[in-house]
Amino acid sequence: MSVLAPAPLTWTPRTHLPSLELPGPGIQPTLASSVVRDPGSLLKALLRGAGILGVLGIAVIHVLDLPRTLREVAYLPVLYVLLISGCLTACWLLLWEQPRPGWLAAGGLAAATLLAFVASRTIGLPGNPDDIGHWSEPLGVASLFVEGIVVTFSATALALGRRRARVRAARPQPSQHRWGYSLTTARR
Repeated sequence: MSVLAPAPLTWTPRTHLPSLELPGPGIQPTLASSVVRDPGSLLKALLRGAGILGVLGIAVIHVLDLPRTLREVAYLPVLYVLLISGCLTACWLLLWEQPRPGWLAAGGLAAATLLAFVASRTIGLPGNPDDIGHWSEPLGVASLFVEGIVVTFSATALALGRRRARVRAARPQPSQHRWGYSLTTARR
């Protein structure tokens, strides 16, 4: 490689893994070295990927069920389209560097959809008593499963983020002494 040639471009997943500066030329941070530095980063990356797949699963299930709802009450297809667009928005939010809004949207949409499914099977939706008692529809069972997983993952990711923020806030700053005095500007 000549001196004038630009350095090769490398992709680093900044949204999932923290950067890690290793000594020496040409040494690139790896997933293993990042996990050693921050063991929660792997869990957060896996949760985020599974959350995106789960929210996309909710959207796909409702796209497949949308033609059936066109024959029922008029507001149901509108709710399906709103749910599908909300799921796509939640996926987009989960791709951000700070995924908290994405997790809130994903968990809220999944919980609301799960509750609406239970309501449609127990007391019925307004103007649509036809689904009462139909618990064994394949798309409905798949929807319940995926929504439950997304709610669980969302709650876990939000709890991990809250715990990490508390730990970061409790940690003393490197330039301060434990009594609050700056070590670099202390007078003698």
